[in-house]
Amino acid sequence: MDKVILFLATGAYSGFFPYFPGTVGSTLGVGVFLLLSRIPQGLHLALLLALGAIGVYTAGRAEVLLGARDAKPIVIDEIFGYQVAMLFLPPRPLPLLLALFFFRLYDIWKPFPVKQTQILPGGLGVMADDLVAGAYTNITLRIFSSLFGGV
Repeated sequence: MDKVILFLATGAYSGFFPYFPGTVGSTLGVGVFLLLSRIPQGLHLALLLALGAIGVYTAGRAEVLLGARDAKPIVIDEIFGYQVAMLFLPPRPLPLLLALFFFRLYDIWKPFPVKQTQILPGGLGVMADDLVAGAYTNITLRIFSSLFGGV
């Protein structure tokens, strides 16, 4: 079971990439979004909620297995956060790229309250900051879209 947990929490082991594992995980999130964007929105939302629950569990267990709080190889949070960033947005190249840029910006910069969510225990703390960073990204893209006539 530990191997399955690590496989999921590390985004099919992509989190072990030696450089920028968070960006690698976020990029994997683009592919996941492209797959999910083809299904009805209600089912898409249900799968997103399931991914969040799986992420909380596997990230928490992976912290124990890897012996570190929010260990760098854990990227299920970035995969999930990118899904939030693109929720109900079109799977077109510009929104996909802008979402990747802004999501990574908010995830690294951690504006209030992104950073504060990390004090939550276990997998919830791992996932919460990316949930908020994804929500900030989604709002940013919607503002861009309204200001510039669609992205």
